[in-house]
Amino acid sequence: MQSFPMALDRHADVDDALARLSDIHAQVARGAFFRGYRAVPVAAMGVVALVAAGVETIVLPRPEPVDHALYWLGVAVLCAGIGAVDMWCTRRSLPVRTVSIAVAQLVPSLLVGLVLGGLLFDRAELLPGVWTMVFGLGVLASRPYLPSAVLGVALFYVVSGAAMAIAARSGSLASPWAMGVTYGVGQLAAAAA
Repeated sequence: MQSFPMALDRHADVDDALARLSDIHAQVARGAFFRGYRAVPVAAMGVVALVAAGVETIVLPRPEPVDHALYWLGVAVLCAGIGAVDMWCTRRSLPVRTVSIAVAQLVPSLLVGLVLGGLLFDRAELLPGVWTMVFGLGVLASRPYLPSAVLGVALFYVVSGAAMAIAARSGSLASPWAMGVTYGVGQLAAAAA
């Protein structure tokens, strides 16, 4: 039979090993810092959002909620394309593991955003705000692999999206500038991070 003090020593050894394992995991996470979201393409996405708001103001001065949501879905696809092309062009300089880890953190939120789009299509006025919040959550999920300043950007998206959804629910008309400024400022801030 083991004596009680020996059992305590083994318990302390397990606690020490778990603490060391946690430290190693933190070091690996810092070493897996993702540098695939480069400043120029991210800033370009912000500029695209601002230009898109201006274009929507001219082309759809009083858009129906469905038209507004579909327009911004198209802008999101264009911006995702900018990011994908940039990653494709720089793929050889990026470690495959860090790319897959960082992208894997963001993809679930994008898929949830698509599903919510289908579920809320009859309440299309809510979609821009909901999509913005979900995108912010995706950025939050990616945060361990991104610069620390991204936390502020992610929270900005979540709060801005909530404000847009609340305004839409209270009957305010969709504003192209709400989306344009949110994504324009958010992406430009992310590029500066």
